Amino acid sequence: MEHNNTFMPWFKSEVWKDSQYSKILMWLANGLKFDVICCTSYEINNCTFYTNCGVSLVAESLQFSTSKD
Repeated sequence: MEHNNTFMPWFKSEVWKDSQYSKILMWLANGLKFDVICCTSYEINNCTFYTNCGVSLVAESLQFSTSKD
């Protein structure tokens, strides 16, 4: 319990005291955000998909997938 309660403040102070860390690590050190962008539809390859409750996630990846994968 103590580790869970003290980790984020410790992590943030360790990351923010030195500017050598990446932007992503600094972003993670800020903690969780509970705001989400909701959408009711999205479009992929000119096809529109509708959802009842959608959550949008912005992600970066160096991996690419194809139908052969």
